[in-house]
Amino acid sequence: MNARAVPSGTGDRDTSGAETPTGNHCPLPGHMPLVNLTGDVHGVLAAGPGPLIVPLDEPLRFETLLAELSASFVNVPAGEVDRRIDQALRTIVEFLGIDRSGLGEWSADDKQLVVMHSYARPGVPPSAPRMLDERLPWYAGMIRKGEVLRFRQLPEDLPAEARSERDYCLKIGLKSQLTIPLRVVGGIVGAIGFASFRGYRDWPDELVQRLRLIGEIFANAVARKRADEALRQSQDALRQLAAKLLQAQEEERRRIAREMHDDWTQRLAVLAINVARLRQHPSSPDKTQAMLDEMHGQLVKLSEDVHSLSRQLHPSILDDLGLVDALRSECASFARREGLAVRYRPADVSISLPKDVALGVYRIAQEALRNVAKHAAADEVRVALFSAGDYLTLQVEDSGVGFDPAGVRGRAGLGLCAMAERALLIRAEFSLTLGARQGHDRDGPGAPGRERAMSKPRVLLADDHCILAEGLRGLLEPEFQVVAVVADGRELVAAATKHRPDVIVADVTMPALNGIEAAVKLRAAGVEAKVVFLTMHNDVAYARKALDAGALGFVLKHSATSELVTAIREALRGRTFVTPIIAGQLLESYREEDPARPDSDRQLTSRQREVLQPFAEGRSAKEVAALLNISPRTAEFHKARIMDILGLGSTAELVQYAIRNGIISV
Repeated sequence: MNARAVPSGTGDRDTSGAETPTGNHCPLPGHMPLVNLTGDVHGVLAAGPGPLIVPLDEPLRFETLLAELSASFVNVPAGEVDRRIDQALRTIVEFLGIDRSGLGEWSADDKQLVVMHSYARPGVPPSAPRMLDERLPWYAGMIRKGEVLRFRQLPEDLPAEARSERDYCLKIGLKSQLTIPLRVVGGIVGAIGFASFRGYRDWPDELVQRLRLIGEIFANAVARKRADEALRQSQDALRQLAAKLLQAQEEERRRIAREMHDDWTQRLAVLAINVARLRQHPSSPDKTQAMLDEMHGQLVKLSEDVHSLSRQLHPSILDDLGLVDALRSECASFARREGLAVRYRPADVSISLPKDVALGVYRIAQEALRNVAKHAAADEVRVALFSAGDYLTLQVEDSGVGFDPAGVRGRAGLGLCAMAERALLIRAEFSLTLGARQGHDRDGPGAPGRERAMSKPRVLLADDHCILAEGLRGLLEPEFQVVAVVADGRELVAAATKHRPDVIVADVTMPALNGIEAAVKLRAAGVEAKVVFLTMHNDVAYARKALDAGALGFVLKHSATSELVTAIREALRGRTFVTPIIAGQLLESYREEDPARPDSDRQLTSRQREVLQPFAEGRSAKEVAALLNISPRTAEFHKARIMDILGLGSTAELVQYAIRNGIISV
């Protein structure tokens, strides 16, 4: 056999130019050799009439084997494909009496032929995991062209230009080889190869055709497997996206509920306090008019904020005026609300945008502006909207402090994931250019109380709503000395330890550490201040938690003007005051309590209750560890122990428990 690559279906020509079956020559004139599928001559067929004596057993067995292999890959489950290919390669090697077989496919970058499946007899070198172009360039090039490579005697049969391939054959002792390119949907996707190390052998056309069929069956099975895997990955991605969308929906509802609780209700409570002050302590006409004017302004601002939130829920301006004007209005509203300079530069946006795309761009801009207001400490924001060809670009830049991306990876609250996912939904690209984090010092939310006569009882205020806290200061200062105003539970513990007030007036729900847990820590630290809770929660469960923590007062914020001073006075006398609205229900709940019912919350240690809140607020183990000066591993241990004690099975249940028990608010 001459050394060359022979396309499938051709034969080798002898020196006379006559066509004969590949690798076999008939010794008798007028006769044709009968060749089986392994290339061996099993008989001779005479040109004239006469008996035909051919041993048919082996060809029939091979045809049966091929049929069985083909049938075994019909509707094969994706998880079974690899095992069946490996098994089939071994069966073929053993049946043909060769030494090695392998199935390879081109890598994603089309630079390597990666051997995915192979079988080698004991003592035979295994197939190389990758056949690089740089190692065997001639070999790889011929496969890419779709040429069948069959060599009876290696390395002698190789052409002169296949120098690397000649060295490779000598190195591993390869004597004969057949490699068949595999096509799927018209393209070369890989190859199937067969090799002999113990002796030389021929590769007749009939064998090549049948082995090609087997190889393409393998390739199609692998392609179906990959399609199934891609489908499963897509389904998993869709499920994850659906879960994220539901989570985002719940987060949005939680944000709105928090805004209503933390802002509107507090401002309404301030208005109620001011109205009560006017009624109880009438001032001169000028002072009364000034207070009325101030309250009128607060009501107008509250009305504007309600309208602003309604626009966030459903931006009707987007439907009425389009994206350019909707963003102009949003930027102007943001500038008024946050007190930041916003430069909006819309170019000529000539693209007609589908409604979902316009809404997605608008929401991304909203989230970016909210991110600037909450985290950037910026003085100026620049928003640009422009189109180029079929592309629309939105840019939001700020002059803030920036941040380290590694430091916020996985951190809740920046909204980066939400913006990226919104961009993905409208088939857009989301990119982020980050500035280096520069420190930004802020004054703490607490401010020292005004100097008063030392004979007045000393009161410490703790509320994360600054407007309400200042209103309460004005309500209390005629009778009490307000020594400090703080905005979260940890500041409360520090300020109470420092100032040693007579009475602490605290909100139940505060960031970092809620008021009830702060009261528990203070009692454990030996701080003897009387505690009165002032809250929006008119739920008996909150009142019970407060009293169990040692509080002597529980007052609702909308009743502060008529009840808070009384509650403080009662606390100074060592007596308990509970707002009348829930006092009866509270007493009834104590009467109905089943003494045999275990109270799992009381089984938590002070440290565990301290760990519970930040986890329920959505902080990561690293963030909780940094907050409490413990290791992330210890934080995770406490969390697992808490969930075990409370009988909770997931973080979601932990959050629900914290909400039900007033540890955090929605």
